[in-house]
Amino acid sequence: MTLDSRSNMSEIDRSLYEWASEHGLAVTVLDHWDAVAKRVTVVDSEGDVYEIYAGRAKSEPDNSSKQVQEDQAVAGAGLVKRRSSKHLAFHRERTKFHFERRASVSELHTALNEALAAIQEWVARAGHTMAPADKAGILKAGRDA
Repeated sequence: MTLDSRSNMSEIDRSLYEWASEHGLAVTVLDHWDAVAKRVTVVDSEGDVYEIYAGRAKSEPDNSSKQVQEDQAVAGAGLVKRRSSKHLAFHRERTKFHFERRASVSELHTALNEALAAIQEWVARAGHTMAPADKAGILKAGRDA
């Protein structure tokens, strides 16, 4: 995830919360030692767990000429865990099920919609289904939804 944990994310936070609200979803806040991560959880009909996230984009450490504009954000989606496993998904599987798009803050809603569409495509390709969010705002799918 290429998020800048030191930046003020208020515009991005507002955009993420508005987007989640429009879709009936909840944003989960995870406090880490040096950053606060905000994500939306998606669970498909077979119990596979995905997440959608947004944050301020940062410069890549290996390419100093690739500086990020002040209003650049990043929206992404990825596989977190397969139902069949008690552990998080392996790195090779997470890289296969990973979407990330840089966008201006004003285009973040579109990028978040693309992230959700990527998850919907992965779920459909696996032969699983999706359904509306539950009472907690977690997008669940299938028989238990």
